[in-house]
This record gives sequence, structure tokens and C-alpha cells, in this order.
Amino acid sequence: MSKYIFIASDFEIPEVDLTNEQIITPIEAKLKGIKPPNFCSWDELDPNSEISYFESEDDMGNLCIRKENYIFDDVHFYTDKEFIYEVSCSIDNKRAKQILDYIKDIKLISPIELYSIWLDDKVDLEYSAVSIYNLNEEMILKIIENYNFSLTIK
Repeated sequence: MSKYIFIASDFEIPEVDLTNEQIITPIEAKLKGIKPPNFCSWDELDPNSEISYFESEDDMGNLCIRKENYIFDDVHFYTDKEFIYEVSCSIDNKRAKQILDYIKDIKLISPIELYSIWLDDKVDLEYSAVSIYNLNEEMILKIIENYNFSLTIK
């Protein structure tokens, strides 16, 4: 089992990636002066291999929202919305604020739902609803910090 945070919607919403992730080669890493891992040198790696690189370790926890191509059965247990977007981020006030800003920038055509569930654990959720105008960072943090919660945003 693992925690799964997602947004469900009847309309497409934008994807976002605030992680500033860069995909670089070992050659580029060497040129940037990045320290190689302890178990090998940059020269020992295939020069065409790809390395995930972040300028700042803190960026790794930033908000990333991606449309799901494969929908877990568990998701359909909780919602019948057509579009599902995985939400990945660290669980803290900074990331709750990123989610809040993201949601407030969406032109809501119909309500969207924010879920935090435990996969393979189909249980009753704590449901709540809020107007987008009353939505705040604390509400979002409550959802993403916990599991078995759902928030409908109107």
C-alpha cells in the first residue's frame, strides 16, 4: 500500500512541474562540476545515459501534477470523474501553498475534487466541500498530510 494524492475533474486541467528537474548526461554533469555518486565516476557511466538533476535539493519536493494515463481501480471506487491527475510533492506548508495557487489559477467549469487515499484500502473517506473563494492553505495541508480525505472545490 502507498499514499496516493490526486485531483479528479470533469474537464482537463493544466499539468504543472515546479521541480526544475533537468535530465543531463554524465558528460554534462562532469562539465557542470557535479560530484559523481560514491560508487562510480562520471567516466564509468555510459555517456548517453540520463541523469535526473536538481539545482536545489528543496526543488525535488515541489509540486508536480501529471495527468494519469493508467487509472488505479481504487480511484474509480471514490470518484467517477473523467480526468485524474496525480499530485506529487512534499507534505508541508510551502507545497500546500503551491497547490492552493495552482487550484486558484484554474478556471473552474465544474467542481474538482482533491483526494488523499491509501491505495488498496477502499474505505469510507472524510468528505468536505468548499468554495474556491474560501479555500485556504490549511485545508489543503489537512488533505495532503493525512489519508482517506476528500475535498470538493466549487
